[in-house]
Amino acid sequence: MIGADDFLILIKYFLISYVLIWVIAIPLILLVLFVYRILFITNYEVLMGRIPIYLSTAIIYFSAIPSYYISASLYFKKVGRKVTTRFIVGIALAFCGLSMLLDIVFVVIISGINILTYPFNWIYLGVSPVMIMSVYLAGIRSLYGGSMEVWARWVNG
Repeated sequence: MIGADDFLILIKYFLISYVLIWVIAIPLILLVLFVYRILFITNYEVLMGRIPIYLSTAIIYFSAIPSYYISASLYFKKVGRKVTTRFIVGIALAFCGLSMLLDIVFVVIISGINILTYPFNWIYLGVSPVMIMSVYLAGIRSLYGGSMEVWARWVNG
């Protein structure tokens, strides 16, 4: 069970990852708009629909990996309890659940975007496993000390 202090730390580092994903993604989106000469509009749903699906999906995935990995690594260093594999899996699922909750609030309720339509259905279906794996790998790296020798030993069996 996670304590109240650890939960507040989790929320803090999750919010960092949520901001960080957009800090990484926005320049990539603008670069794609420039290269493909796509007109910028403020309607996010229409804008993402104009970007080819492989590019919009790649942008979100390549933004999600470092943003969740960095914030999860910082979280596992800051948390005031022993890190176990079970705890890592729980935190990875918590990051995923919190992300979905904030997406429902910001994207669905406030912005009015239907995430079940193209291209959002592809993005949201695929980014959850990427997010969970990023947090999981950050936790495993934290669990095994973070040294490259220990990391290589864990990867190689």
